[in-house]
Parts: sequence; structure tokens; C-alpha cells
Amino acid sequence: MVNFTSCQAVYNNNPSYLSRYAWNGAVRGGFETGGIYITLEGCETLCGSGPDYYAWKDAAATITTWVLPMLGMILSAPFESNDFIKTSYALCHWLGSPIASLSYIFWNIRVTAKCCLMVDMSVGYTEFPPADSQYGWFRDSMLILTSMNQYSFIDGTVNAERLLRTAVFSNLPLPNIAFDELGTNAVAHDLALGLLLSWLPVLVLSGVVDRDTSADDDVQGALNDLVGKVRTALFDPGFRRTLCASIDADERNYIWVDQRSGEPLLTGDFFTDFAGQSRKRWHYGIADPIVTGIERSFAADHGRGWLRDSTMARKALLQEFDNSGLLWFDLREIRQIISATIIVAGTAGGSFIISYFTPTVGLGCRSGGYMVFTVLAFGLALIEMSVWRWANRKTGLLTWLDRALVVGELSNASWLIWVTMAQTVGAYQSCSCMASNWGHGGGYVNFGVVQEAPGQAVKYFWATGTSLACFILAVSFGFIVLEWCEQSHLCTVHYGNAAQGLRSVRRFKRWTYWARIGPNSIIRGLEGVKSCFIGRRNVRKSLIWTVASPTALRRPENNDISRLAKKLDIVVGIEQV
Repeated sequence: MVNFTSCQAVYNNNPSYLSRYAWNGAVRGGFETGGIYITLEGCETLCGSGPDYYAWKDAAATITTWVLPMLGMILSAPFESNDFIKTSYALCHWLGSPIASLSYIFWNIRVTAKCCLMVDMSVGYTEFPPADSQYGWFRDSMLILTSMNQYSFIDGTVNAERLLRTAVFSNLPLPNIAFDELGTNAVAHDLALGLLLSWLPVLVLSGVVDRDTSADDDVQGALNDLVGKVRTALFDPGFRRTLCASIDADERNYIWVDQRSGEPLLTGDFFTDFAGQSRKRWHYGIADPIVTGIERSFAADHGRGWLRDSTMARKALLQEFDNSGLLWFDLREIRQIISATIIVAGTAGGSFIISYFTPTVGLGCRSGGYMVFTVLAFGLALIEMSVWRWANRKTGLLTWLDRALVVGELSNASWLIWVTMAQTVGAYQSCSCMASNWGHGGGYVNFGVVQEAPGQAVKYFWATGTSLACFILAVSFGFIVLEWCEQSHLCTVHYGNAAQGLRSVRRFKRWTYWARIGPNSIIRGLEGVKSCFIGRRNVRKSLIWTVASPTALRRPENNDISRLAKKLDIVVGIEQV
């Protein structure tokens, strides 16, 4: 086994070696004086090309500090029980393509946050209606919608959107769905995984906020039963007439029920697989198109207390905004992609800075290994996100692309494991790695700093790398905790506790409202500019949190509230079928 201490002694005590293998080139990083320099060729000749593995006590310290916490964090991830193939696929995707994985999870968190905002803004700031009120019904409906958002589906047309809106918002008696089983898995909070792996706790914790289900198969079955009962009801012409009358819609909107009676949309299971926590590639979910339609058609214009006028609110809930359906890409997803990229690249960048500027200064095995992992993760995410907009077109090309991405993710995950294990056992303690010869400026070894570098020369670089990664990690944890606190009232089973949680959320948002004045003004300004060019109806309007209720509500387009109100008195129920 290579021993750099004895090798250094041999090199220093042999003048011929000193003249033959001495390094005469430039030295980088402030170590120009006082070093014992040897060329890479001389190091491999005198010391050997193998690594100087760490002693057990040093390897054990790395195992307990890095490896075991990393394994604990991975094992705490929201896996699916008794399904080895899906578990392996999810693990490969999480470790091999963390940027893409975080993008999907952040998107789901953002959609759930929008649902929570709509529930909060549906009534006055000081109002907490009882569970059997219109507010209580709407809150339960949004909880069901966020659960549906976790599953892939068989049809994304506008007819599928009409079906789901009817299932969620029509006040039909719901089957006995065990939503009290929805919960979160426990997570490990040990963050001593090293800067390179510090995105792992962000991934795991954000997956917990992304509404994991404890029994996803059972919930999927219950949701499919709900949709199935609504489909059965829609086949009755009388029920369709009653439904259309309640929202002042044309009965011809539901002719498709008869025309597509034998198709999978109206016969098979609507929800197919659990896709939350980035388990399924190119999963967009059904909630954002529906919530966005409600937001654009009614809620954004009326703000706080928009559910108070149940006549117009019901129409916005049950009637689609346009014919886009459920398959469309929201450009606001780019923000989640950028955030995920910053987290992974920033934390890995901190590790890169430390390794690059630790003698021998330059691109070597450690810094190069971190760079390879980050570049591969970015490349995989770039390819995956580039085709997300067209991913719902079931083509053979997408099938082959999915397989190619799996191979790439498996390769990158394997590389990450190798980097971790190599650092653990000391496989990087070799002449070639210590010479930092992956790029310009290396090609030599300084025996004087093999074991320990002068603190004065490296402390600024180490502080910079550590501060960068820790800052990104702290901001990420702050975002996760904030989203968890603001969303927990929606999934709380006990209604009194949910009301208390919502009261705390409102109080916090009121105290911090000043921090959102600038962003809200920018959003309103952009909406106004866009409306001048593409028309008010085509602008993506946003519901913004406020304390005060509007003094007046916009009149419906037909300006006939009394006629709509009479129609809304009709009781819509499955029992009528």
C-alpha cells in the first residue's frame, strides 16, 4: 500500500530523484514557497499509482458522519411499500436527477399552496365557518383535489376536466373515502451529509410536504370510485339537465357523455398510478388547470370572500374556463426549475470550491467528481424539462427517451455513490488525484501539504464554499417549513384544529404582508400590461392574499342573479339518478 510519508523521505534523501522529478512549473494557490514538489510522473514512479487508503479510524469517522446519516435520510424518503421496481425507479430518479426531482416536487407544493390560498381567501379574514357550511364543503373539495393531483390519469381533454369538476365541486354525496389516512412519513433531520449531499434533506423534506399518502392504492381506489359514481350519474339526462341549469350551462356541453360511452374515460379507472414526490416522469397533475380556471374566471377579481356569492362562485367551480383541458404547461413552472437548479448546483458548488482550492489547487478527482455529478444532473433535467410540454403525447420517441433517461439517472446515481465511497475509504489519496491534473494548473504533488494544508491559505476558500452551501440549505429549509405551516390546515382532520391553524396562518401573513407588497405590485402591473395587448380574459390573473374584503362583487355576465339563484336552489345529488 502507498505511504506518502515514507515516499517523501525517499524523495528528499536521494539527490538524483530531486534532480529528475522536481517540479519546476508554476504553483497555484499561495503555496509557492516552503513546499516539496514532485511531478506526477515522479510520484507514481516512487510512490506507486495506487491510493493511500485511510486507516480504519479515519474511515469510520467518515462513515458515521457521512455514510450512515445519508443512508438514514434515504431510507426516510417516502417510498412505496412492497413494490421493489417502483422503489428502485424512484430512488434512481431522486439520486440521479435531483434537479428534475425537486422541480416536480416544488411544482406540486406550489399547486397545493394555491389550493390553500383559495380556501383561505374564500371567506372573510375573521370568518371561520362551521364544518357543515359552504366553506367547509369547499375546503373538503380542495383536499380531494390535491389528493387527485398526486395521481396520473388516462385522459386530459376538456371533457375529463368537466367530469372532475363535477366530481369535486357539485355537492354530490361522497363515498366513504378514508382521507384521514393521508399523512406524512417521518424524516431524519441529520444534516451532516457533507455539502455535496446537502440537497438530500431538502428533497426528502419537500417530499413530505408534497402530501404523501400512507395508503396510496386505497386512496386511488376511493378516488376512482368517486369518479365512477359521477360518471354513472352523468348518463342520466335528467341529472345532466339539473346540473346544467345550476350553472346556466348549455346541455350540449355534456353530449360527449353519450358519444364516448364506450371509451376509457367513461369505463375504466380514471386515475392509474401514484405519481407524487416525483415518482412519475412528466407528471403535471390535474389540480393546476382547474384551480387556474377558477382563479381566472372569478376568484382573482373578487379577492377576499369570493365564495360569499355562492351563485357566481358555483358557476366558476363547475364550468371550465376554456377548452384547454388538463394537458398544458404552465410557464410559471420555470421558477420551480430554476429554484431546484440553484439548490443542487449551489450546494455542490460549495463542495467544488473547497476541493478545488485545497492543495493541489486545480481540477482533480474530488472537485472533478462533484462537477461531473452536477453537470450530468443538469443535463438530465434539461432534457427532461425540455420535452415536458409535449410529454402527454404518447409517442414511441417519448418511450425511448424515458428509457434513455433512466440509464442516465442510474449512471449518475452510481457515480454519486462512487464519489461518496471513494472519499470514505481514501481512494482519492493517490498521486493522480492529488496532482489535480484534470485541468490546467496541476500535474504536481506537494508533499508538504499532503496531510494538512496551512489554514491561512485555505480558510477563505473553505469559508466561502461552506457559507454558500449553508445559506442555500437554510433558505431551502425555511421555504419547506413555511409551506408546511401554511398548508397544514388543509389536511388537518380535526376541523377545530384546522380552524386554529388557519387563524395562525392569517396572523402570520398579516404580520409579513409588507414583504409581499413589492412582488404583488409587480404581478398586478404585469397583468395590466398584458391585458392591453392580449385582452383581459386571456391574461393569467392571480389571486393575491389580502386582509380586507372587496366592497362589491362583479356582476355575472348575464346580469341575472335572481334567475341563477333560483336554479341553484335545486338539490343536485346522486340519489336523484
